[in-house]
Amino acid sequence: MKLADPRFVFAPLAIAAALSVEPSAAAQGDRAVPDVLADHDAELIDTAAIDIAATDAAETDAAAPAPDATAPSDASSFADAMTAVKQTFANIYREGAWDVYVSGRAWHGNHSYSEREREQFNEHAWGLGIGKTLRDSRGNEQSLFAFGLKDSNSRPQWMAGYLRQWTWPAAGSGVEFGLGYSAMLMSRKDVFDRVPFPMAVPIASLGTRRVKLMMTWVPPFARKGIGDVVLVFGRISFD
Repeated sequence: MKLADPRFVFAPLAIAAALSVEPSAAAQGDRAVPDVLADHDAELIDTAAIDIAATDAAETDAAAPAPDATAPSDASSFADAMTAVKQTFANIYREGAWDVYVSGRAWHGNHSYSEREREQFNEHAWGLGIGKTLRDSRGNEQSLFAFGLKDSNSRPQWMAGYLRQWTWPAAGSGVEFGLGYSAMLMSRKDVFDRVPFPMAVPIASLGTRRVKLMMTWVPPFARKGIGDVVLVFGRISFD
């Protein structure tokens, strides 16, 4: 090979160029691989962190006691009931018509009292009371009242409470029948020595909207000689 031969001149240049290019490419390849690995590792780390956070949150929620939405609250129910009662009483007092109660006559049951006892009892249960009555669109009534009368032993008997009555008109005549109940507090000398006690009794009535003849039956108590009395009284409404 001659020195002037082109192959002699370009061969070393080609070899030098190859040597300079290959390390550069290798270097770039070496740099590219770690960059890809680094990005992949970062993605794995982020995914793992998210999974760990989600797992911790799930465990925390599972460990926390779940509220029992169906568990009854006695205190809340009692408070709601008392609120409803107060609202009912307030409506009767604000919107109801004034009443006057007049008593009356009483009969003692033959099965609870002997003839001699009945002769000794007072059955002229004279008394007087006031109240208010609220009627709805169907003619049914809710009342508040306070009432005093002479009891079987000719002593004062005091009553105050709530009266609920459902009424039925008698063929458009203006006369109506009524059935219902009364819940009250009562005070008598021969029962708990005047300490007021609760009482619930049935109520029946006959009359017009403004004037009614009413009747109740006091059921017998645990011991003989208390209760089993029918009381008849009147009510006049000023609406």
